[in-house]
Amino acid sequence: MEEQIFTGLSFWTWLIAGVLLMVVELFLPGVFIVWIGLASVISGILFCIFSDLSLSYQLLVFAILSIICVIFGWYIYGQILKKSSKKEYSSLNNGAEAFIGNEYTLIEDVVNGRSKARVGDSVWIVHAPDGLKAGDKIIVGKVDGIVLWAKENNEEADEESEEN
Repeated sequence: MEEQIFTGLSFWTWLIAGVLLMVVELFLPGVFIVWIGLASVISGILFCIFSDLSLSYQLLVFAILSIICVIFGWYIYGQILKKSSKKEYSSLNNGAEAFIGNEYTLIEDVVNGRSKARVGDSVWIVHAPDGLKAGDKIIVGKVDGIVLWAKENNEEADEESEEN
C-alpha cells in the first residue's frame, strides 16, 4: 500500500480534486481556486495518458500547471476588466452623479443663484443663473455635495421642452 503512494496518485484522484476545487470556488469569494482546480483537471488528463509518473513528478507537473493556470486567469480577468468601461462605474458610490445631464423643473424662482427642483420624490437645491422662474427647466451640469449646478447655457433645455 505504501508503494502505491510513492508511485503516484490515480488520475481519478486528480480529476475529482479538480472538480471539488471548482465547486469550492462557488462558495468562497474571489476567483482563484477555480484555476487551481483547472490545473488539477488538466493534471488528471495528463496522468491518464502518462500513468507511470511518480508522485514527485505528478506534484511538480501540478505545481507548474497551477502557476500557468493562475497567470492565464489573471490575464483573462485583466482583459475583461479592460473592456468594461470605467465610465460605466463612475457613479457607483456617488448616486448624485447620475443626475448630470438630466432635465429637471424648478419649483421656486431663482434668488441669488439658488432655487429648488423636484428630483424623483425629493427636493434638491439648485445653483442656477438668476432670472429663471418656477416651472423653468434646467439641465444639471455638475453635482457638488447636495447641490445640483445647472448648465450655464439653458438653450438645450428650452429646445427639448419645445420638442416634447
